[in-house]
Amino acid sequence: MSEFSEMLESYVTTKKVNKYQMAKYLSIDRSSLHKIIQGQRNAPSKDLVKHMGKYLELSPYETSELLELYSIFLVSPERYYRRKNEHSFLSSFHAQPLKIEMPGFQKSDFQI
Repeated sequence: MSEFSEMLESYVTTKKVNKYQMAKYLSIDRSSLHKIIQGQRNAPSKDLVKHMGKYLELSPYETSELLELYSIFLVSPERYYRRKNEHSFLSSFHAQPLKIEMPGFQKSDFQI
């Protein structure tokens, strides 16, 4: 069972959710929801995971954790964290406009 499924199952159990009602709210059949919770099937989209968070009345932080675990589940932990580190590394660079000075030339030399 994936961490995503474990966390989802934990929320469903803790909040004593009726799976039939939750499946109805999500517009999926109960057996599909059961398989998603048990880790036997992937949730079809991030939107569905967000709707699960709404139904379970999760906080924004809890919902973001669940979405992150869903993303990890889709691509594998190694690939997810490598991509996250690459994104963080590339985001750390702040583009500054280049200021090129050319000795002997005035700005007015280039105006028409």
